This record gives sequence, C-alpha cells and structure tokens, in this order.
Amino acid sequence: MIVAGPAAVREEHSFPNEDAFQAFQISLGEQLTSGGWFLWGFDRERRETTDRRSASRPGGDRRQAARR
Repeated sequence: MIVAGPAAVREEHSFPNEDAFQAFQISLGEQLTSGGWFLWGFDRERRETTDRRSASRPGGDRRQAARR
C-alpha cells in the first residue's frame, strides 16, 4: 500500500497476506478513533449498472496500481 501526501511525502507498506493488511486497517482505524477522528461518510461505488460502452476497452482494467 502506498500512502501519498502531503506534497511529495510518501510511505509504502507491504503486507505478507490479506489478514495482515486487514489487521493494519483495523489498527489504524482504532488509532484514528482514539485520536478524536471519525468517519463522516464515504462514496459508494457509483457504477451500479453495466458498462454503457458497446465494446470493451483494449488492455483490460485501467484501475490497476501504477507500475514503476
């Protein structure tokens, strides 16, 4: 997981498996909550219907992580 910002500051976290990633997310949420932060809301997935294009895009899913 790459955390970007503010400005050029970046952090990179690696996890050996999905369980470790989930544990990190829970721990971070608990830290933020204990510090007075709360989740106001979130944007749900807006693409609830099928793709409006008649043909698929070449190259597959474009939402993949950037490669360096």
